[in-house]
Amino acid sequence: MTLNRRIFITFFPIFLLLLSGSVLSYVSFLVYRSEQGELYRDNLTLNRLTDRFETMKRTYVYYLEFKKFEDLDGYLKESALLKEIMLELEGNLAGNEQSLLLKDILGMMETYLELSDQAVIMKRNRLISEYYKVYLDSLEIDQYIVEFTGRYNNMLLQKNAIRYRVLESKVSALQRLFFTLIFFLSGISLFLMNYLSSLISRPVRDMTERAVRIAEGDFDTQPVIDEGAADELQNLSSSFTTMAGKIYENLLLKDALYGEEMKNLEMRENASKAEFFALQSQINPHFMFNTLNAGVQLAMFEEAEGTENFLNTFAKLLRYSLRNLQEPADLDQELENVRLYLDIMKIRYGNIFDFQVEEANTLTTWKIPRTILQPIIENIFVHALRSVDFLHIKIILRESQKGLTLQICDNGPGFSDESLRSIRKLSDLGFNELANMTRGKIGLLNVYFRFFLFFKEGFEMTAENRDTGGEIRILIPKKDIT
Repeated sequence: MTLNRRIFITFFPIFLLLLSGSVLSYVSFLVYRSEQGELYRDNLTLNRLTDRFETMKRTYVYYLEFKKFEDLDGYLKESALLKEIMLELEGNLAGNEQSLLLKDILGMMETYLELSDQAVIMKRNRLISEYYKVYLDSLEIDQYIVEFTGRYNNMLLQKNAIRYRVLESKVSALQRLFFTLIFFLSGISLFLMNYLSSLISRPVRDMTERAVRIAEGDFDTQPVIDEGAADELQNLSSSFTTMAGKIYENLLLKDALYGEEMKNLEMRENASKAEFFALQSQINPHFMFNTLNAGVQLAMFEEAEGTENFLNTFAKLLRYSLRNLQEPADLDQELENVRLYLDIMKIRYGNIFDFQVEEANTLTTWKIPRTILQPIIENIFVHALRSVDFLHIKIILRESQKGLTLQICDNGPGFSDESLRSIRKLSDLGFNELANMTRGKIGLLNVYFRFFLFFKEGFEMTAENRDTGGEIRILIPKKDIT
């Protein structure tokens, strides 16, 4: 049996009892409200009658005293309304003592109306002595009406008191029944909730203990689920057992693959280092050949300190290039190396270019591969120098939350469409693809691969053509390189 069906079967009788109790309470409330209305109905009727009679008397006296038309009109209206109420009450009279007393009151009011009508007519005909005598007779009748009304009201109070005590006893009995039902249902609900809680929590507790033992490495234990447990819990237990077996199989497979993966990682690390050294070694001989050629030409034309300064500059450049290439360089060291390279280019080509750097404040905190900026500057000389009369080279450094951005700009013709496509697709390539693509090259693709080997992730390198020339933009990520 499913858990949902068990819960429904368990709590459905309680629902029926609660529904029955609610219906009983609602019906009892309707009966109580009806009897309460009956309790005060006669009092309300009496009040309506006496209020109308008092209003009629007031207009009657006003007319006799002031003889105004509006008072006469008010008297006629009020006496008509009073007669309607009297006719309504006469139709509902019974033969008991209460009805007989009310009949006497209605008769006296009818007599009073006859006398008041006579007094009004005499007043209009200016029969002073006659209307005054009739007025005194009406006052005497009014005293009897007040006396009988008081007796009638006392009779109603005594009757209502008895009916109220009976009604109060019914309400008390209903309250006792309602509270008994509440306590009875509360006890049954607590018992059933405890039973259902035990039915659900016991198998879950067993599987929790099993999970703890599995976390400690014990895969031999089996959860114990009663045959009478709900279908969902039995399915959960079976799925849990299957999952535990698969976890154990995966652990065995993981242990078997771990050693193989470590070997593969070691081989890839060695391949990366070998590729890094190979890429570094491709640049230096190429540049050293051009530099030595320029030194030989200069030595042919100068015999003094010009050659000495040239060779000293070259020696510094060579010394920097031959350091341990695995160690990262500070960014200010790389910029100084670029300046040494440009000093040599100045001797080689003369004053046909200039160089400008907009530096950040803390360049020593940024690490990059050694001799990484020189190939970019050399690429500018190869592709841009012959296309302009005067070459402008500018490096702009900007720090941000992502890292440090290097913008290397020139006023040359820019990049070809093919070069731009090649550089833009580099970020989508993996290690093996980059290694095959850049093998044997010393240009920008080589520079990108060196950054890739150095940072692994987080860096960016893009190329764009601006209105003023080409631009290489490199983002150095903000992290420590050790």
